[in-house]
Amino acid sequence: MHDDALPVPTATTTAPSSSSSSYSSSSSPSPTPTPTPPTTTTKTTPTHPDQRPPNRRLAGVVFDMDGVLVHGHTAIPQARAALARLARARVPYVVLTNGGGRTEAFEAARLTRLLCAPSDDGVPSAPPFDADRVILAHTPMKHLAAQYADKVVLVLGPDMSRDVALAYGFRKVVLGEEVLAWRRDTWGFRPPREGVSSPVGIDLGAEPIAAVFILGSSYDYGRDAQLILDLLASDGGLLLTRRAPSSPPGQSVPLYLCNSDLLYANTHPLPRLGDGALLLTVEALARAVLGIEKVEAVVYGKPRAVAFECARAALVGGGGGAAAAEEEGEVVMVGDNPATDIAGAKAVGWTAVLTRTGVYGGREGETTGGADVVVEHVGEAVEWVLGRWGKE
Repeated sequence: MHDDALPVPTATTTAPSSSSSSYSSSSSPSPTPTPTPPTTTTKTTPTHPDQRPPNRRLAGVVFDMDGVLVHGHTAIPQARAALARLARARVPYVVLTNGGGRTEAFEAARLTRLLCAPSDDGVPSAPPFDADRVILAHTPMKHLAAQYADKVVLVLGPDMSRDVALAYGFRKVVLGEEVLAWRRDTWGFRPPREGVSSPVGIDLGAEPIAAVFILGSSYDYGRDAQLILDLLASDGGLLLTRRAPSSPPGQSVPLYLCNSDLLYANTHPLPRLGDGALLLTVEALARAVLGIEKVEAVVYGKPRAVAFECARAALVGGGGGAAAAEEEGEVVMVGDNPATDIAGAKAVGWTAVLTRTGVYGGREGETTGGADVVVEHVGEAVEWVLGRWGKE
């Protein structure tokens, strides 16, 4: 489904967390300002009589992906026309998702197929997405490659996570399944997948692993939790070893996680467990098995400020044929998750629109995360934005 030059991570995170880092920074992530307390917001339309004009011009719109534009590999029905309306109004927009494990170019091509292809209904299509208009959970982690370029790193997530790491500049990448191929007893409940072999050119018995990067949803919680625990308690990141009892308390290798979402939306009628569930699993096991009370993890993705700063930078850049946003101006976040999309957007001073097509469903007891308006779907969200700023 989730960036700094750090010797070890200093942000202690439990999913979902609000720790953050600065985009293209060389310092450790710092706490995000406390989000606006959740409030109950009712559905509003662009013609609401009490609606006040905005104080600033519109810089652009940032869309979450799953639960707002698509459900898995299916476009949400109103999404295609909504993007086309924004394009005709020359309003810049980008996608900001806590998804990961795939390259930005891959996701841009997938979104183009789902949302921008010509159709038979006569509705004009939006221009194709370019990679620089798709910000994934791990996009802000690119600059960590300078620190780890020539060190062995363990990358967990879908198989394309290797392509992500190599594209960012990591050169000595080992996947979890390759460790299993190297030592089948690492996780004794199944053999490695057919065709997977030990990492080429890397001796896992002699070369320590410098860091663990979780770049997307785990396909094997048990294997990945075991590997992380082994490395947290290892002697300097060397597999098959344990730190001496006299070693100072803590963990042996840094852990980087692309997001800490507990839940996300797909085609299932109820929210599904996200990447943050693996972190919670590791934290519980580290306490029970290793006596480590706090697993230190540098976590990226929404609701942390670094993700929203990345999105604003993409809006200003105006890549992929989109109009470029002004440096100053109001940014609108359209999301389905009150805890990540909405609370994070409000914490950085953006306008936040919450849809009912994903994690948030308007069920009893749900909060809106401080959303400025709640709408049924992305089509209503775009209608509200265009009406409020007088774009149509």
